[in-house]
Amino acid sequence: MQKRFSIQSTLVIALLMLFNFLFSQENINKQLTVYFFIATSCPISQQYTKEIIRLQDIYGKKGVMINLVFPNDGKKSIKKKIKEFNTTYGLTTPFIDDKQFKLTKQFNATVTPEVFLLSSSGDILYHGAIDDWYYQLGKNRINITEHYLEDAMLEALQEKAITKPYAEPIGCFIEAAQKKR
Repeated sequence: MQKRFSIQSTLVIALLMLFNFLFSQENINKQLTVYFFIATSCPISQQYTKEIIRLQDIYGKKGVMINLVFPNDGKKSIKKKIKEFNTTYGLTTPFIDDKQFKLTKQFNATVTPEVFLLSSSGDILYHGAIDDWYYQLGKNRINITEHYLEDAMLEALQEKAITKPYAEPIGCFIEAAQKKR
């Protein structure tokens, strides 16, 4: 059975406004949403920025709403770091400064990068690694052979069952996730 993320669209709008998310009515009506949990200081997150841009360019046009989530303990603002990160890597994707790890805890994200693909009804269709580029912390393949997130998005857009709903994410540990253990 698929995990359900129970947030109604009005609550989503309120949360996005709270997190200074820029949105339009067309974004609200999109059928799929992707949350990329990334960190400005994580080298793996930095290396995935080109892939995030590519996916945004292709799937944003197909009705997929893509968001970056930056986990933050809330002790100090990281908005400036996020804006610098986005400028450095050419990201124009909407972002959320996840103060006090609210979304991180809600999704149970543990590393960056880690992705969650949600249906319009809030079901988590896929979560985990973006692809199989990294197979171990600090070790990556020369050629990517599995595109987990992209395959899941294509299947969801075609209203097919998701073949691989989870792939273990490899990345930098999120502080909030470590405190739970």
